Amino acid sequence: MTTVVVDKELREKLNGFDHEVVFCDESGQPVGRFLPESEYMKILYERARHMFTEEELEVARKSPGKYTTAEVLEYLNKL
Repeated sequence: MTTVVVDKELREKLNGFDHEVVFCDESGQPVGRFLPESEYMKILYERARHMFTEEELEVARKSPGKYTTAEVLEYLNKL
């Protein structure tokens, strides 16, 4: 992911928005979009809700954990 640091002027223009903003070039062609963090998170959570069925979630809830967080992190650090 690339992070762009916005200057004070642009930040002030964006802070009041609670919905998607389309960025266009001089000819009016869209070049990108801005989503407030709250809207972006809503989209991510909605996508995640559709990744698993209720049955799959229930099986996962009932399954005992096999690894501790420390064990997972140790494994990942070895990769």
